[in-house]
Amino acid sequence: MFLHCLGNVNKSTPSFVTSTYGGRVILNSCDISNSAGCGVVICGEKSFLDINNCNVHNSFLTGIVILEGGSMKALNNRISNNQLHGIVIGPKAEAYLQRNSIIQNKAEGLWCRGVSYEKEKSSYEFDDGSIVTAIDNIISNNGLSGIFLDGGCFSLKDNTVANNWTWGMYFQNKSSAMVENNEISNNRCGGIRIGVNYSASIIIDGNTIQDHSGPDILAIKIDKNNKIQNLSGAETINFSMNKMKASDMGEVNEYSTPPIITDRNYRRNNNKSIQSPRDTVKPSTCCYCRKMSKILKACMNCRIAKYCSKEYQKGHWIQHKHMCPLFSKSYTIELPMINAKSNKFEITKSGIVFCERMFHASLKGIGEGPVPDFQSIKRFIVKIQSDISYGPYNPQNYLTLYDQSVALDVSIINPELYHLCSECGRLGGNKFTSKKIFCWASFKNRGEILCIHIDAFPSFQTW
Repeated sequence: MFLHCLGNVNKSTPSFVTSTYGGRVILNSCDISNSAGCGVVICGEKSFLDINNCNVHNSFLTGIVILEGGSMKALNNRISNNQLHGIVIGPKAEAYLQRNSIIQNKAEGLWCRGVSYEKEKSSYEFDDGSIVTAIDNIISNNGLSGIFLDGGCFSLKDNTVANNWTWGMYFQNKSSAMVENNEISNNRCGGIRIGVNYSASIIIDGNTIQDHSGPDILAIKIDKNNKIQNLSGAETINFSMNKMKASDMGEVNEYSTPPIITDRNYRRNNNKSIQSPRDTVKPSTCCYCRKMSKILKACMNCRIAKYCSKEYQKGHWIQHKHMCPLFSKSYTIELPMINAKSNKFEITKSGIVFCERMFHASLKGIGEGPVPDFQSIKRFIVKIQSDISYGPYNPQNYLTLYDQSVALDVSIINPELYHLCSECGRLGGNKFTSKKIFCWASFKNRGEILCIHIDAFPSFQTW
């Protein structure tokens, strides 16, 4: 099959373009939108996609998918606002990406798969790695990591990876990569995370990694004998949050070859301590693209957030609408306790089931301290913590909130607190995606309402 297409395509079919069995597809200056499935799917040996100057957006699933022997060359495209990933490559696929904008997708901007599951054998195939070269792309404002590499060989050069909801780049499961001269900044969890990666090697050279509330580079430290390794130049932890067990992939033990981190990386203002929502905004920087400019337009509501253009302000509104009121120095979030879900018990059909809460040993002082007086308006400190799961941006996710004595221990849904925790909080002890923040709180109306005060923050607590 050979398909050469120019123009606009807007249709509610499972995928606008699907090519298999060696088909060749050339797309030039097309607008591909509102697909009921994926925008473009290329599958099978020798199937090839050449896509240039196209806009692939608003697909119900993923913008572009290349898998099972397919390959792609993509230049100067905009892949945006898809309900899952921007681009998925693999397993067993190749791609060359240059000068593309991969932005505002609900999951990862670029997800490269090297692991496939065979239903008949009920096992994972581990040698299906992708081969991807990505040069001078903008990968930003996606709902998970900007780039997630899950097995294969990768060359990442001169890309801008910024403002993604979890990590800038995430590597695991035998991902070999050359990461050079990229701008990695303002991602919500941190710059680069390397999970259990087995024998694959990663070279990190000449990158600018800055302005993260979490680490610039974080790597798992496990050798073949399950002994801790010290990885020079990277913050390390001794456990993983990977999707599969080592035995599923033909490995006896989990281990990781340490990354090679040169002294040519520019690493500044990471693990930063933020004490106010206003600290997340730089006066001369666009809140969407993070570029400095002398001509910025301020949000009409808060007058704090500023943007290069109306398009960027509109693109950032899904997040800013929850942060906007938090820029007020005297702002207080009121939580009706009737809407809170207790973590101490659960009401089931058979009655009330009491839950035993377990806390990590590293939390010092938990269960101690004074019990908050529900009848008083006196302020006390609470911890607000996001879920540990690796999931896409969703301000309707539950947050856990408790005080040091754990007399107050509830789960709540509140978009403003979700953003406050994500924007201003620090990574939890697992150093994965869970974040936590400590705030002053008080009760109102004799315990009917819990007030979270944003005018000042307490010092970071040990519990």
